Order: sequence, then structure tokens, then C-alpha cells
Amino acid sequence: MADTRAGRWVGDIGGRPLGTADVRRTVDRVCARPDVLDASRKRDLGIVIEVLGSHGLTQGTVAGLTGIPQGRLSEYKNHMITPKAKSIFEDFANGLNMPSSARQALGLSADQSATARTSPRRNNAVPDMGLDYQAKSA
Repeated sequence: MADTRAGRWVGDIGGRPLGTADVRRTVDRVCARPDVLDASRKRDLGIVIEVLGSHGLTQGTVAGLTGIPQGRLSEYKNHMITPKAKSIFEDFANGLNMPSSARQALGLSADQSATARTSPRRNNAVPDMGLDYQAKSA
């Protein structure tokens, strides 16, 4: 589904094809929000995923771009698990081509190329290492 080359279809919003330029504009707009930058400083991907979704980027699209499985993104969004490993944040930021301000808020280098070589995309296999499982409240 996801192809990050310029002009390619990477998903859809309400049945309308979503191109890489649409994704870029959406990510830039979402990452400029103070609440998203605050969540990024707290390394709370759940809020970031929720806001991306409210702007039309599905978890499936985010999964295709980041290499993080959709089910895992849902767990982050619902705060069932908390990502801890730096590589998860790198995959997320690199896959979405997050702007430097959001990357820095996540504690990453402002320059994507600095981490792209050391954090290859996953093939839909995300190890549980670095995750903090939360007990569900009744």
C-alpha cells in the first residue's frame, strides 16, 4: 500500500487516493501543533498517532510508511504499551519524514539522514524489546 516515492499513492482518505505530498502536508501541519510537540517531548506516540488519524492519516498508512505494524500503532495510541527503544522513534520519525522540530522534540537528531543509516525499516516485525507494558485499569 505505501510507496514513498514522489507522486505515488500511499493510502486514502474517504476513498480518495492520498499521495506523498498530501502525507507531507498533513505531517507538517500536525507536527506544528503545540500539543503534538508537547506529546513528542514526552515521547507519547499515542497522542501523535491519534492526531494524525484525526487529520486523515490512517494507522494503516502510518504502518506502511514507518514499517511499524498497524496493531502495534494501535497499542501505542490506546496507551496499552509505551515505546521505549530509540529505534522505534527513529522508524516513526523517518518513515513519516517528520520536520526537524518534531524530531528534536522526540529526542532525535534534527537531520533524518543521521539516523536513517542506523535505523533500517522493519519488515513488519517489531520486537517487544524496549516496550513498557501498562496494566489496564478496570
